Amino acid sequence: MMPKTIQTMARAYQHICAGEDPWRALGNFTNAWYDYAKDNRAALVSEPLGKPEADTEHTRHWGALCAAECLLRQPTLSEYV
Repeated sequence: MMPKTIQTMARAYQHICAGEDPWRALGNFTNAWYDYAKDNRAALVSEPLGKPEADTEHTRHWGALCAAECLLRQPTLSEYV
């Protein structure tokens, strides 16, 4: 079943910053990457992550991970990794 909203990495990061379990948010993104939106992967990592309301160690940690995932999943880089 296709979800109403496709989980981009930016949306996953927003959910993490709002208190959602990071692994759930990233899992939803991964489902989109490998299943729901596999034909439109570039769109899943093209939006900027945005700045969280609260700049904490938690949001910086997960922001760094999400940013790295976006970079590694860029079509121009994925052929080299």
